Amino acid sequence: MKKILIRLGITISIPMLSLIAFILFPGLSYAKKVQVENISIHYNTSLDVEATSLLHESLKMIKKSELFDPDFKIDLCLDDESNYAFLFDKLRGPAFGYGVGNKVILKCEADFKTNKAIGYGQAWDLAELIAHEIIHTYQYHHYGFATLKTPSWKLEGYAEYISRSESSYSELNTSIDLLLSEREKVGESHWVWIKLDDGTGFPSQYLADKVLVQYLIEIEELNYNQISNDRRSRASIEDSALNWYHEKQL
Repeated sequence: MKKILIRLGITISIPMLSLIAFILFPGLSYAKKVQVENISIHYNTSLDVEATSLLHESLKMIKKSELFDPDFKIDLCLDDESNYAFLFDKLRGPAFGYGVGNKVILKCEADFKTNKAIGYGQAWDLAELIAHEIIHTYQYHHYGFATLKTPSWKLEGYAEYISRSESSYSELNTSIDLLLSEREKVGESHWVWIKLDDGTGFPSQYLADKVLVQYLIEIEELNYNQISNDRRSRASIEDSALNWYHEKQL
């Protein structure tokens, strides 16, 4: 019986260890790698020459974050005939990208020439998407498993706040204008795709999340750690943000 249990343990552990190694070491799944500061880009086919400059644009946004750590090593894994990206799609479900641990996995066509992440019939600003997902890795880096207990609006709102710091919707007033305009069109539906003038877009829920985090940072002057520990409900913070906005209009 003991021998049977040992063999069973070995039979189970070998595939599990192989899966863990596959996830932890993306270099096993990719043929090529390029280093840009603290980020390794993993790819299989070819990499546009614009990739390096675009990644520097993402880093320019990320460096504004209090969570930024230049010594934190990050793997950026592209979806170019990669089993690695395919695996995360199966494990996590459909998404433009994932930021987990120290890994950013894109599950979309990354067009570095036009700065577009293309998938699901839509386009996302690629530099902003990469910055968004990298911020998630920094959240895991600083808070570990506690990140899993943080409300998603704080995680996504902060990632959007940092990743859109260079966009035309970087100002709080402008973001609230857009949010209220979209709500007039579609009501309170959370996952409507907001399409911008440049042909890119993002989910309306992320805009709402960004507004709340931006209000807390810029108006209430909280840092990310304080936001993470804030006990107020999402609804009460949204009321405060909209009250501030309407008072500004008077």
